[in-house]
This record gives sequence, C-alpha cells and structure tokens, in this order.
Amino acid sequence: MFFQPVDLTDREAMVEFLTTHFTYFTLSSWNKDTSYALNVKLPRLELTHDEREKAYAAIEDPTFWDAAQQLLYDWSSNNFPRCSAGFNGRSSGYLVLYSSTGCGLGDVDSEGPIDDLQDRVRLVQSFDGLGDRLLDLLKSFL
Repeated sequence: MFFQPVDLTDREAMVEFLTTHFTYFTLSSWNKDTSYALNVKLPRLELTHDEREKAYAAIEDPTFWDAAQQLLYDWSSNNFPRCSAGFNGRSSGYLVLYSSTGCGLGDVDSEGPIDDLQDRVRLVQSFDGLGDRLLDLLKSFL
C-alpha cells in the first residue's frame, strides 16, 4: 500500500518521489519541522469495512503493540544512528521518519550528486516498506 517503485536511474523520478511524498510536522506545526511520514489512521488504510471494525479491536490488544514496537525497533536499529521511525499525532495516526545526524532529510537537492538522491529514495522506500509490514501485522490480528 505504501511502497512505490522508483527508477533509481531517473533523477526527475527520484526528485518527484521525494518532493511529493507525504510529510508530517514532527513536533508541532509551529516549529515547521517536517519529515517523511505515512498516514496510518485506520479509515485511511486499504481495509474492508469488516476488517476496519476488527482492526479497532486489534489495536486495543497489547500483543499487537508489542509486535509493532518490535518492527519499529528492528527497522530503526538497521538505520540508527541516522534515522528512526515512530508514531506521532494525537492518536498515533502517523508513522514518521525521524532524523538524527547524517540522515539527510533536509531539502531535496535536485542538482546534487545522483548517489545522494538514490540513497534518500532507498531510505524512504525502506520506511514505506515498514508501513506495509505494519499493515500486514495488523491484518494478521484480524
């Protein structure tokens, strides 16, 4: 649902992917600090009505959250110390890619080295894949 293939030899395609990807305010809208994100609110996911009703019950199960936190930990461990992922928003309805030093999530340099664009696209694709794995996890609880 979230992962999108991108031609890593096409600079324009990579820039479009990175500049049109959904973003979310990481702390508060007043600080204007945004990062790549996924809207993972249940009504926005590709679920049938019946699945959505079951999903509301599933997210009340601590076992689901333990498994979700393990997925986040594993992904973040593979990308640490550059980046980590976590839930944000009043209802934890957004999965957000958090950056630390070296994550390179500032403005997209469309004229910079193609290797830098490729690295960032791969990182964001990996993050999007994490969103898909979390959705698969949720569906396994239905």
